[in-house]
Amino acid sequence: RTQTLNDLFVAVFRPAGEEHWPGNIKKYKLVDGEIVGVDEVTAVVDPATGFFLVNAHSIWSAQADGSNVAEGGAANQLPDPAMRKVFTYLGNKNLAADINRFNEANADLLDALDGLPGYAAENSCPSRNCDIIRHARGIDMTDTDQDGNIDEPRYAMGDPLHARPVSVIYGGSEVNPDLDDSVIYTASNDGYLHALDPNSGKELWAFIPAELFEHLPRLYENNATADRFYGIDGNLRAVKVDKDGNGIVEPLEGDRVYLYYGMRRGGDTVFAMDVTEKQNPLLWQASSDNSNLNLPKMVNSIPGDVRVLDLNNDGYADRFYASDTGGRVWRIDITNGNTANTLAAGGVLAELGAAGMGAPTLADTRRFYYAPDTAVITTRSMRFMHIGIGSGYRAHPLDRDNHNAFYALRDKNTFKRLSQAQYEALAPITPADLVDVTDDASPNIADGQPGWMIELRDGGWIGEKVLAEARTFADKVFFTTFTPKSGDNPCLPGLGVNKLFIVNASDGSPVNNLDGVGGEDDLTVEDRIYSLSQGGIAPEIVFLFPGDEACKGGDCDRVYGFVGVEGIGGLDLPPFVRTYWSQDDTE
Repeated sequence: RTQTLNDLFVAVFRPAGEEHWPGNIKKYKLVDGEIVGVDEVTAVVDPATGFFLVNAHSIWSAQADGSNVAEGGAANQLPDPAMRKVFTYLGNKNLAADINRFNEANADLLDALDGLPGYAAENSCPSRNCDIIRHARGIDMTDTDQDGNIDEPRYAMGDPLHARPVSVIYGGSEVNPDLDDSVIYTASNDGYLHALDPNSGKELWAFIPAELFEHLPRLYENNATADRFYGIDGNLRAVKVDKDGNGIVEPLEGDRVYLYYGMRRGGDTVFAMDVTEKQNPLLWQASSDNSNLNLPKMVNSIPGDVRVLDLNNDGYADRFYASDTGGRVWRIDITNGNTANTLAAGGVLAELGAAGMGAPTLADTRRFYYAPDTAVITTRSMRFMHIGIGSGYRAHPLDRDNHNAFYALRDKNTFKRLSQAQYEALAPITPADLVDVTDDASPNIADGQPGWMIELRDGGWIGEKVLAEARTFADKVFFTTFTPKSGDNPCLPGLGVNKLFIVNASDGSPVNNLDGVGGEDDLTVEDRIYSLSQGGIAPEIVFLFPGDEACKGGDCDRVYGFVGVEGIGGLDLPPFVRTYWSQDDTE
């Protein structure tokens, strides 16, 4: 879900035994701490199921829709297919250009589909290819409602299984944001990125990546299947550049809005989309071929968020890091102001799993499902970009075959932009290059080393894995691990042992007496681990800064850590420091 002020947008879906899983985006509001729907009537959630009760009436729905996924919501507000704005990318970065129009009148689109699996070997209309296009635009070509009419709209959205919607407010001011001038962006596994009007729920436009064309025939046929394919299955990251801080997106003043996203299990492409003009998106992408940035090794899916950095604090993205299911960590540098084809240079920073190996074993088949954690670390003798990431097979949390680890990489080109030639000459960091500090409580890592790692083999290789993002705070790295219990029911992956690791970001050494044995001057490797009491799969740690109103006379500068709803004691974090600044030309 995502929240904009008191508006709450909930992504819902229902598993199905067919290619298409129904999905939807529904709108509610938060009033006095309660979720309400139409006429501010409380939308009651059944505590036994976690779903809304049958009489819940979401705001975009014409009638009570309760837990019915397909009823109401944005799915039933889709535009008339003849008027619907559906874009793809066939070479022009302006998605509104004629070459990118996703309709049967686009000869370039028909050429792109000709010969793909599931399409007819022809590029003219009428044909099966045109039927698939019309179906994807929202026409009921297969008569799903069995009324004999194949020219009527098909009000259906795919499932947002792992994708959380994001909201961007374009108008108003910082004090009074204009919710009438905003957009909800969301993705779905039937291959769309949707831009929605938050007031009506109507779709402003949709984008279908060319990488997903091969899946459209399967959705068109919608046969029964036990297998799953994925479209745009990951979260979106919205970056709003507001040069003067007035809360309004003013393109002529240099303001920009960007979306960054990968495809999770749906593909091996990273997208950056300029949505400064909310009705007229621009596109940039990196993949193994036919992209603005061709990276031949980008052949594994990128399930995690893209970590976007503004290194010079000018309001524009300068670099991003990403990871994939092959165990690679990617770095891409951005030269703002350049054209799309010269905008970025990038390559593989590290190969820590099966990717790049000739004949990898199951033990070596490590996967990354989450974004790398980044922080600039300064020691007495050097400065580097710390990149922390742990491996773990998120799709199979009970897996015991992979030998997982947590990796801390040192990117020594901290602020230096690399050329494409320099990236191509870069030797990726491998596990053999890193210092193994698993059994060393006082490691000594030389400045020339590219980083360290902790192998997750406490008790042997019994399936311990990282299933959440790491966090770096006050020169300490925090990451959670999950270990399946012996004899776990494979249908109940929620049972297991969860730990929170807290280590020094520079060398992986323990920093707190977490096991309660000995003192702070006699730390052991066991002092890296805080045993969590929660079951299920623990999320990442979050840090809370309560402020004066919430601390009620206590230590108002204290930092609190939570993993889920479990408070973490003994963190010994320094108090946060309030920073004040002024601008010379203000009074």
